[in-house]
Amino acid sequence: MTGLSLFRLPILSMENVFSMMTPYDLLVLSLMSLKTRKAVKRFSRTKAKFQIVFEITAKPCLSFVGKKESWYYCWTSNRIEVGYLERTFPLRVFYRVTKYSENPIEEFKKAYNYIKKVLRCEIVSIHYQLKLLHSENRPIIDWFRSTQESVNNLHIQGSDGEHDDDVKYILSNLKVTERLFIMEPWLKEDLEMEIPEGLQHLQITGSYFIKLEQFLRFNYPEIVLRRLFLTNREINIFLRSWMACESHLNLKRLEITVPHPPVINEIMNLPHVETRDPNLIDLLRRQFSTDRTNCFILTRSDGKIAIAGVTSLLQYFDFWRLCMLTY
Repeated sequence: MTGLSLFRLPILSMENVFSMMTPYDLLVLSLMSLKTRKAVKRFSRTKAKFQIVFEITAKPCLSFVGKKESWYYCWTSNRIEVGYLERTFPLRVFYRVTKYSENPIEEFKKAYNYIKKVLRCEIVSIHYQLKLLHSENRPIIDWFRSTQESVNNLHIQGSDGEHDDDVKYILSNLKVTERLFIMEPWLKEDLEMEIPEGLQHLQITGSYFIKLEQFLRFNYPEIVLRRLFLTNREINIFLRSWMACESHLNLKRLEITVPHPPVINEIMNLPHVETRDPNLIDLLRRQFSTDRTNCFILTRSDGKIAIAGVTSLLQYFDFWRLCMLTY
């Protein structure tokens, strides 16, 4: 019995075969010959773009994100890590192929340069671990910018406080349109860095450098700022500014560090109503994992309402934050 040639099938039948293939199958097929490469490219032009996530570390990965499956392709300089892994969870299945390379970053870039020629794809998220690639951070960003002008989501991870300039360079040269996470806890207090406008979500773990003037310019729906060095009085100024419709007009959810111990009378020295309404308390608890038994209702000059409370993190009783929801 002989096999059926793919190219003897009618076009619609061939496309049905292609549609059942994973991104990995399509890439392998495209490498077989010039004819198969052209066929895969032709098929890709008629379909929705594949969504790709970059993980830029010492072991870089790129992943295709499907509705219920994700395919990871990684490169490592450690031969022990080479291999195939499959993990199944209730809502998603993960497939990971790890290959050996003496220069994982270059292989990663080379692979993506080929993928974008064959498949229609869009990089939607970048997870960037600064610590492991200090000497390559800027060249990688320059390379990425040459392939795509913006990215929806950017997650910058650091841990040693030596990457202030790298973080600034990334944000100055890469447009982020939706969600930005700067998970570097030791950014310097005297750092001068602008945060992109137009974000839907901003989260920073080392917010020492953010002063009141810059904070009042943040007009994002969701804001989480750890280690923010605003005083009780400055937090009161922010709340009054919001109530007067002078700042944070798009705010929906806020979580910021407050001084320890917080002086509630100074922070809430403004028109408000204190309540123990169980529905509002439950809403704060679910959103912020808080053990509060009361909260404050604030009313903006245009009638918009916010509920707020000052609380510690349940696992860190010396870490206090102002939590606020608008509706």
